[in-house]
Amino acid sequence: MSEEDVSLVTRLRYYYRVIRFPLGIVVCILGAFLSISAFAAYSPLLYDQPFSSYVPSLLGPDCPANASCPANYQSATTDWILLFVIAGIIIDIIGIYMVAVYLVARKRFEHLMKTKSKAEFVRNLPEVEDLLWDLTPKDEERLVVRKQELRIRD
Repeated sequence: MSEEDVSLVTRLRYYYRVIRFPLGIVVCILGAFLSISAFAAYSPLLYDQPFSSYVPSLLGPDCPANASCPANYQSATTDWILLFVIAGIIIDIIGIYMVAVYLVARKRFEHLMKTKSKAEFVRNLPEVEDLLWDLTPKDEERLVVRKQELRIRD
């Protein structure tokens, strides 16, 4: 199969598997940033650095950090900050899940790949192949090499 025959979806899946762990970390950081920024908007941290430089802009152009906002304006902008709270928590949960799934699969995969016994390796082969869905394409190559070392046919 040539390079042109590979569909776009297949390529995207491949690249997603390659960057899954770093992407999970970035998603965690983004969720934490949103949550902390929203927390700072409702706390005295709003007036401290680094929050004083960007959180007031979330409150809108008419409401500087050191001025009192009209009552109707505050209620209108509160929805944006609450959105940051909700979105930050949801994004953080997704990122933590992505990182945790990868780390658990990595730990189990490494344990199963270190097995010296061919019988134990063959017995756990379905689990190893199942773990490859959560790992990188390089791990698939490692599994092929390990099968060749133990003289296991597909």
